[in-house]
Amino acid sequence: MADDQSRDAGVRGDGGSGMPLALAPAGQELELVSISGGRRFQHRMVEMGLASGVRFSMVARGSPGPCILQLKETRLVVGRGMIDRLFVRPV
Repeated sequence: MADDQSRDAGVRGDGGSGMPLALAPAGQELELVSISGGRRFQHRMVEMGLASGVRFSMVARGSPGPCILQLKETRLVVGRGMIDRLFVRPV
């Protein structure tokens, strides 16, 4: 059980008080509030560095394609289905 808690650290299943990443404007600095979805999806996002409290910016917003996120020195390409399940707030 302790392994499950440490593996899922920084993840909440509901939207919390954030807005979906899909609604955030490009170029704005954001903080991840929560991740909605199954355990595999949540775990994958944490492995990619997207955990609750992490700050990043949206470099480009695909319309209708994927979005590009800048997380520290790394750029991540995140699909439209994924960004609907990531909840953020402006910093």
